[in-house]
Amino acid sequence: SKILGVALDPATDELFLRPSTAPPPRWSRRTLWQVVSRNYDPLGLVAPWVLLGRLLLQESWGALTEAGRRLDWDAALPQPLVEKAGRWLEAGEGEVR
Repeated sequence: SKILGVALDPATDELFLRPSTAPPPRWSRRTLWQVVSRNYDPLGLVAPWVLLGRLLLQESWGALTEAGRRLDWDAALPQPLVEKAGRWLEAGEGEVR
């Protein structure tokens, strides 16, 4: 069952979250934002993990294309950011109780 959008285990009377960590087929600013924002956490249980995702999004604003232009929302992220995003998703796997 759920309370305030957060799962509740009635047997142990514990609230828990399973952060959504499914990787997108291709990383872009838009898909990074979608992954960060799909984790509803009104109690702040996974706030440190979500904050890291938001910092990645902020870092993506400074990323440039090979021609020296800012990336569009749907342009592929540079490989270093893709690797950071993958590590960030791995860190969010599992349950938070």
